[in-house]
Amino acid sequence: MKFEEKTFYVAWPDYVDLKVSIRWTAPAMHDVLFSNHVAEDDEAYFYAITARCRGAWYAYYIGMVYDQSASLRHRQGDHVERLAELKRRHPDLNFGISLGVPDFNEVCFDRRMIEEIEGLLIYSNWHEDMINIRKVDFFCSPRQIHVKNTGFSDHLEKEVFYGVTYRSD
Repeated sequence: MKFEEKTFYVAWPDYVDLKVSIRWTAPAMHDVLFSNHVAEDDEAYFYAITARCRGAWYAYYIGMVYDQSASLRHRQGDHVERLAELKRRHPDLNFGISLGVPDFNEVCFDRRMIEEIEGLLIYSNWHEDMINIRKVDFFCSPRQIHVKNTGFSDHLEKEVFYGVTYRSD
């Protein structure tokens, strides 16, 4: 069965629980991030380890930070190992990090919301070379979520929605 590309509509647009626009920075090398040359480090809640492959940008890992900066998170052992694993798997690629700064339109947000958005970003941008596994297999949210990715978002879908939609023929 061939999937027909049609426009889908949000079934209950007035009941979208979480609307967020995320502004992504251009990818920077890790040493640039570590030397405090990425101004968004203090306000970013999301990050993506990215690389350009065969003329297109891809996210190879998507994560979140809540209680610390992305530069601090990427100095921790598990992230040092993740980057080393990506370099072993893809020695021909140059990996950078893109930071995502959310705008919740004055909605008060909490850690759980950030985790749900992270899960949707992983789930909607997953590919075989991505090293996020857990949230692809188990993503679920009790909320309808709408995410717009802006700025340098070539490594992500521009807009994703989680919830009830319909297609009008």
